[in-house]
Amino acid sequence: MQHYPIVSIFTTKDNLNDENVDIYLKQITDFYKRNIGKNIVVIYELSILRAVDAKSRIKIGKWLDENADLIKSAVKGVCYVQRNILQKIILQGIFVIKTPEWKHKVVRSLEEGVAWGRELLAEK
Repeated sequence: MQHYPIVSIFTTKDNLNDENVDIYLKQITDFYKRNIGKNIVVIYELSILRAVDAKSRIKIGKWLDENADLIKSAVKGVCYVQRNILQKIILQGIFVIKTPEWKHKVVRSLEEGVAWGRELLAEK
């Protein structure tokens, strides 16, 4: 579902490992570089994702820290969709400990994410 400047990104793997995290991070870096200054809303649909190993979580966390300025230069906000209530609570807990430097929200459906994105884009 695309509603540019609201962009949905879907996970295709139910488990992340070192190799596909490297591929993902390169692709997402290129994506953010292409969208610098566009104030897009990115919706990550994470519901298929079941497991992320510790090494991959660390790698993604490090990438987020190193690329915070890049992300901020491209987005108005980032939304994370997680249908599993336990996974949603875990994700929200992570953001309490390490709050992203951009507007963000965790929701349970893609439709909620799109609605949030529209509200965000309507703000002045």
